[in-house]
Amino acid sequence: MSDTDDLIAALAPVASAFQQLDVSFYIGGSVASTYHGAIRSTMDVDLVCDLRADQVGAFVASFGPECYVSESAVRDAVERRSCFNVIHLPTAFKVDVFVSRGRPFDLAAMQHLTWVGKTCPKGRCDPRAEQGAASSPSPGCLSRSRDR
Repeated sequence: MSDTDDLIAALAPVASAFQQLDVSFYIGGSVASTYHGAIRSTMDVDLVCDLRADQVGAFVASFGPECYVSESAVRDAVERRSCFNVIHLPTAFKVDVFVSRGRPFDLAAMQHLTWVGKTCPKGRCDPRAEQGAASSPSPGCLSRSRDR
């Protein structure tokens, strides 16, 4: 697998969980900066999300044995508006999830989520489409928008 394949494999279950729960999120950190031209090496991906306390149980339950996620860490992060990790065991990729503090930047970013310069229809972008694979609504969704 390539680094891009590993990143997508690690990100897909997290994105799928957010999508199933209708949680807004966006990619930040080195993955986002690389997309915009400032290339940085990374072995993780940073997400900012709007996860609520009442969604934590379903969020954690959505992961299979390929991911490690601590429910207590997720609950603590949601309560404190801080961060938690999801580790994709087959690739050793770590997804750092930052719970939004409702800052103006976060709110604006979640209103205008895009993937590869295109607005995601209901957030159902398939990142594999950019690599020549068939495009379809999938758990590979990387971002979603509140615009419906």
